[in-house]
Amino acid sequence: MSPSEWSAWIGREARVEDWLDPRRAAALAGALELEAPLPREGESLLPTWNWAYFLEAQPHAALGADGHEARGRFMPPVALPSRMWAAGSFRIQGGRPKLGSQAVRVSRIERVEEKTGRSGPLCLVTVQHDM
Repeated sequence: MSPSEWSAWIGREARVEDWLDPRRAAALAGALELEAPLPREGESLLPTWNWAYFLEAQPHAALGADGHEARGRFMPPVALPSRMWAAGSFRIQGGRPKLGSQAVRVSRIERVEEKTGRSGPLCLVTVQHDM
């Protein structure tokens, strides 16, 4: 696709709701071998622990060859053989969500850039997640 065609993907959003199950936070605490008391309902979700939530189950037919959601649904249909997560950052504004509550994550495509690296062509897709 040409850069002008990628612009149609900028601003595309996906919304996912999840219940912030305290048992999932307790399972993560156990996997990390944390010795503090287990997280309980009403406590704040720890920073970065949002990655244990908002997991979307997809039917097999909706998956790409790499096991992720097929390209062209939310993410642009980049015709390259593999995907990877290159970087990330986060900022907490307005307090952290509480375990035991319902939460929403809105993901929005901010930028699509084609580049060339040492291994050949790349396509960088910047996605912002707001929870």
